[in-house]
Amino acid sequence: MGFIAYKKGTVIFKVLLLVIIASIAIMLSVSFLLGYEQSINAIITIFNKEERKEFVFAIVTQDLFSNVQIYMLILVVGGCSILWYLWNKLELLLSSLSLSLKTLIKDCIAFYRSMSRIERLMAGIILFSLFLYRLYLLVNLPVNSDEVWMFQSYGKNSPLLSFFWYPLPSNHVLQTFVSRIFLYFSPYSLVSMRFPVVLTGIVTFILYCVVADTFLNNKKYTLLSALVFLTSAGVHTSLVYARGYAFTMFFTLLLLYFTMKIFWQKNSSAGDYIMIYLSIVFGFLSVFSFAYNFVTVTGFFIICFFIKRKKSRGWQVDCHFFTFHRNSFSNIWSYLDYKWQGCSIYSSTY
Repeated sequence: MGFIAYKKGTVIFKVLLLVIIASIAIMLSVSFLLGYEQSINAIITIFNKEERKEFVFAIVTQDLFSNVQIYMLILVVGGCSILWYLWNKLELLLSSLSLSLKTLIKDCIAFYRSMSRIERLMAGIILFSLFLYRLYLLVNLPVNSDEVWMFQSYGKNSPLLSFFWYPLPSNHVLQTFVSRIFLYFSPYSLVSMRFPVVLTGIVTFILYCVVADTFLNNKKYTLLSALVFLTSAGVHTSLVYARGYAFTMFFTLLLLYFTMKIFWQKNSSAGDYIMIYLSIVFGFLSVFSFAYNFVTVTGFFIICFFIKRKKSRGWQVDCHFFTFHRNSFSNIWSYLDYKWQGCSIYSSTY
């Protein structure tokens, strides 16, 4: 049954990737054929934004248009390379990816089970209080100017518009896609756009506890640090506003979790590397400022790698030093023992 599911998943993934690559290749070809001005006019006509024509041309300069073409060319070449390399390996990778996700869920459950009754009560109170507090802020937190800009420019339009204009300011692509899903099933309001951010904040709390406990190794300290983190000045509003920063935090923690698993555990799999790749891709898709988080996490593990390598080399040197002295001591002792036995024989004879 699992094999059939992976087989179907492989076919769906291949078709989806082919459609995405073909779509980007077609758009890139059309942009080269039409040129800068006609391409922008075509996009304005497709999305029915004639009233904002001057504004669009003022923001989407010819240099930006050329950069987007280069970006799309890289996507096409990279996508084709990935598809060619993974064409016959997708079933194995999907199986490995499923295993990595199950491991993450098991670690979350194991974190809960390893807590005492008082710690579970403490975690439940913190989580419930945070959820109620976030719901209160969801409705009563004053509207942010960036939220209005994002809602008017991208939230009310097709999500594809947000993807095509990725380099523009205050364009959080993943938040736009997710919020549009919620807007289809809920009233068309800013509250509906904030709701997925609040849910992401709850998941971020759980994932933070699992990651932080690796360093602290104390459930009470972990819960207190999570409370301080989620109620700090820059974080608690970011987990409510209809922006992409909540997703940035979530994917940063995912990146931390799977990188730690590869560094400090011997049972890492290909799925862990896929999750690191997906965390980076969706992190940058959330907000481009994810680059700060990415550089920080990467720098931290590079330092850890060199420290670990230096310690292992030092241990090897110490081991060789100890082995050399142990062998030397054994040789000296054997020599003295031999001489002592010789003297004993000589004295007994005479």
